[in-house]
Amino acid sequence: MNKKLLELLDSINEKKALVKNLVDEGKIAEAKAAKAELQEMQDKFDLLKDIEDTTPAPKNPKPVKPVQDETVEAKFANAARHGFRNTMTEGVKTDGGYTVPEDIQTKIIKLREASFNLAQLVKNESVTAPTGERTFQKKKKKKGFSKIGEGGKYTATEQPEFFRQKYTVEKYGGYLPVSFELLDDSDAAINSVIIEWLADESRVTRNRLVLDAINAGKTDEGADAPTYTTLAGIDDIVRALNVTLGSAYKRTSKIITNDNGFQALCELKDSNQRPLMNPNPADPTKMQLAVGPLVVPIEVVPNDELEDVTVDTKQYPPFIIGDLKEAVTLYDRKQFSIKSSDVATVTGLSAFEEDCLLFKGSERLDVKPRDTDAYVLGYLAIETKTPTKKKITPAA
Repeated sequence: MNKKLLELLDSINEKKALVKNLVDEGKIAEAKAAKAELQEMQDKFDLLKDIEDTTPAPKNPKPVKPVQDETVEAKFANAARHGFRNTMTEGVKTDGGYTVPEDIQTKIIKLREASFNLAQLVKNESVTAPTGERTFQKKKKKKGFSKIGEGGKYTATEQPEFFRQKYTVEKYGGYLPVSFELLDDSDAAINSVIIEWLADESRVTRNRLVLDAINAGKTDEGADAPTYTTLAGIDDIVRALNVTLGSAYKRTSKIITNDNGFQALCELKDSNQRPLMNPNPADPTKMQLAVGPLVVPIEVVPNDELEDVTVDTKQYPPFIIGDLKEAVTLYDRKQFSIKSSDVATVTGLSAFEEDCLLFKGSERLDVKPRDTDAYVLGYLAIETKTPTKKKITPAA
């Protein structure tokens, strides 16, 4: 409907309202006159509408393409194909690169959490500023009420202890060479490669930073390495939980070890030669150590990420026993950024010569020890056994 007809239709509606109002007010003669004008306007509208409806359609009309919003996945893949150029996000510094969209970041985080990482066990604090402070309450062993004699005075109980911790997020990153053939592939293929790369590198980075913080919490000032507690066997493990950590931390404690430590625990048995390790009934994929009424969950980190402890040239499985949510805080800026170049040269690899694209990804984190009383850092004094490889000679 053209503009002229729309204007006429508005006038008709206004005239109809006028006729109705005149009738309601008892002005019949004026209402009849307005009705006659309304009829004339209606006839004019009908004539013009009939002419418009009989106008022939164009011989070769161009099909109207439906408007479809580009998905986040498609936008991210296209940004990758174009080297993340001209995609700077407002508020990001010129060297910060392309800020990964929230939906893509969510996929990275889900994939990262699908594989075990130590960052899941510590306290995570989201931050928006590069530096700042947080206030925490220290968890400690309580003494309870004091004994009061007849007519004696009441004494104050221990008050909650608070402390401030400063953080400074640092940039961590690396690069990934990608062939141009991949960039010609589907959006799903491009996104899968980049997302898996960012997720796995982020997981390994967080594992390393958490372990560094754990070691730093048990390293005396001026020392080069942390002080480890020697755990001779299951009795020392139980003592660390019951006495060293005590009721303040024992209930929420876990045992974190590597593959070698997990194997050593699997070999521990009680006096009736029954394994002390068994599956968690609530989650059979998780293992727990059960010694009498004491039941402690076990978390296993790969050997290449949590290495054995070396003592006098011998290797022993590492053990971290405690509540890491009280022990360590991870400050997360929650922002992945990514840049790329087809001409950069890094450590002998030339993107231009190799006909590839170099992706450079980064995130900003800080990990700090918070409560060093919340965990015991030690090793199980059972020397790590290296599996022997037998050479099999094929039969003649």
